[in-house]
Amino acid sequence: MGSFIRRFLLTKPKPGTPRKTLDAFRNTYGTIDAVAGTSKAVYTVATVGPLAAAAAALENFKWESEIALLKDRVTNLEAALQETQQGYHHLQADHTELSKEHEEVMKKVKEMKELSQKINKHKP
Repeated sequence: MGSFIRRFLLTKPKPGTPRKTLDAFRNTYGTIDAVAGTSKAVYTVATVGPLAAAAAALENFKWESEIALLKDRVTNLEAALQETQQGYHHLQADHTELSKEHEEVMKKVKEMKELSQKINKHKP
């Protein structure tokens, strides 16, 4: 029976294979997609029905760990984004403060130029 299963999974079903046979086999042993990703894993896992369920559980565990890693990465990226936004707000505040100082300096420069022109007018 085991060699039949291996042969059945590793080869395409013949065009005349009844649908009931295919469905019964897949209900008992699972599909290639659900069992594992490689033909080698399918070859060993699909020979025994309970092992197919264990392989599917292992595959789910793998995806759950991948999802957990991605969630951690998203959390880290969100923290970095928040730090960047805070830095941006600090830079904006500094820019506003420097703009005000620049305006004051430019007013004083203008006053000095006017004063210099007045002095130059009164020079002999």
